[in-house]
Amino acid sequence: MIKQKVIRVIFWGINETILKFIKNEIDPRKAKIVAFVDSNKNRQGEVYMGITVRSPEIVDIDSAECIIVGALSAYQGIKQTLTEVGCPEAKIHPFITPHLPQYCLGDITDINERLVEKIYFESAMLRQVIAKYKLLYQEYHSIAPLVEDKHAWYQKSDLIAHACGGIVNGRHFMYTNSKEALEHSLAQHFELIECDVCGIMTGEPVLAHSYMNIYEAEEAGYTLLNLSDVLLRIKEYPKVSLLLDIKWTDYHDYESYVVFTDQEIARIAESPVQAQQMRDQIVLEVYDESTIQIANKYGYKMALTSYRNPDGHIFMNTAILCHRYHINVALVPNDFFAIDSGGMKSHGAKFLPILTDKNIKVFCFSTDSMKDYEHLKEIGVKGIFTNYLTRVNIGEIKNGALAGGDE
Repeated sequence: MIKQKVIRVIFWGINETILKFIKNEIDPRKAKIVAFVDSNKNRQGEVYMGITVRSPEIVDIDSAECIIVGALSAYQGIKQTLTEVGCPEAKIHPFITPHLPQYCLGDITDINERLVEKIYFESAMLRQVIAKYKLLYQEYHSIAPLVEDKHAWYQKSDLIAHACGGIVNGRHFMYTNSKEALEHSLAQHFELIECDVCGIMTGEPVLAHSYMNIYEAEEAGYTLLNLSDVLLRIKEYPKVSLLLDIKWTDYHDYESYVVFTDQEIARIAESPVQAQQMRDQIVLEVYDESTIQIANKYGYKMALTSYRNPDGHIFMNTAILCHRYHINVALVPNDFFAIDSGGMKSHGAKFLPILTDKNIKVFCFSTDSMKDYEHLKEIGVKGIFTNYLTRVNIGEIKNGALAGGDE
């Protein structure tokens, strides 16, 4: 057997996370990393695998057969920089890992799959990853931005009261979905209110973030609501939109909650006009294509949330689903974009344009920090779910303006 030539590699972009992927993906029997390069001056001088990280200006690009870009969020810019100094495009390659579809690197149909075979451990699996990325990008690239609707529910405010709000009888108490929390949010002029629907109480769905909250109600002294209660209450506030986060176990279960909502609106409404008004107030949180199809079947507005979708971190997929079903809002965990306790900005902000470039509005769940709120707004997030912040806090309401049905 002819021994394979070891390929010399310059690796551009390095941190502890990328290092773990290098050790898991790059076969040291096939490839030898001869240099780590990073344009971040804070990285320069650090040592990884016995190799000191160097500035791009002092690295000889001719000292290796290929340059692998590990800093995928900056791939296109790094590639352009290298080609401008005379590096052949065929020498520049994105780092291939199972997380490749999470990024949007543009048209990378020129990936050298022979190189993947030559230097990676699981080359067959990674070729499937490359194929998935190419299909996703092709469809993502083909979709147009969603049409702007200046009068849509998501334009009302930057704040969504999480689990009906977090103030119960003057105390900070999250996740209650209680009557007290709802009344406080209405009094604070919230026009976007979210509630969690789960469990059964006297034959009806109850508002609860989890089953544990049902037991906590009596102990903590707050008042549980069922779904009929909250529908009846928001009927009095026609400008309030109610987001329903259904805690479903299977698709039949999810649909049963939607049917119940439909039937209760028909029962509560005093006229066909009011029934339509109430239907227009409801926004169903959807989680994947099957729940989207159920919500679409009954004609409700939707917001696509990521927390139950195994592909929720693949924003191109989220954008494609939103476009396919005309969903203008994606709900994304706050910590994906937020500033950490050390004051560092999350790299997740680099993924946000994958959604916003297609005019998909992003709300993050959840935070009570004005610092997080301001940072998220700065990077392009539409708004947040919050327990304790109010419209007064963020300056939406001044001089005691009225809300709901009293405007």
